Amino acid sequence: MITFTDTYYARVLKTLKDVIHNEFAENKTYVYINDEFKEFKGASIRLFLNDSTLVERLNNGDVYEVSIEISYYLNYPESNTSNDKEDVIQKLLVDTDRLQQLLFTNRNFTSGSDRHFFNGTIDNIVVNSKTSDETNIDNLQVSRLNFTCQVAMNLT
Repeated sequence: MITFTDTYYARVLKTLKDVIHNEFAENKTYVYINDEFKEFKGASIRLFLNDSTLVERLNNGDVYEVSIEISYYLNYPESNTSNDKEDVIQKLLVDTDRLQQLLFTNRNFTSGSDRHFFNGTIDNIVVNSKTSDETNIDNLQVSRLNFTCQVAMNLT
């Protein structure tokens, strides 16, 4: 029987979820792992694995580059004034920047002697480019960050 390490879910997605949740907990931001958008009022953050690519084959294991889509959602009632709308856009951009800085700070994540991931970078950020299931939600604002990191797998 093989010695198994849950890399994608436990070491990458769950770790990112916990780090982000701890940072945004005071705002009651719901952080979840799913391939589909879920509608919540207020703020939420969705994480999902886009892909994984072999970077290097070593004698004792492999190094993979993992791409995670991080979608930050703001769903607030319709704004009555241009100032209200500007406040929502400001919150979207400020929280996106906060998320980017948080991921930069945690780009190399180790817990004890276990290296969860390393060389994390934000490759791009897209604002208000909505998927088909998001376009029908009134007043939904979205920013998407593509977080790429490396993981060591199958180490013997």
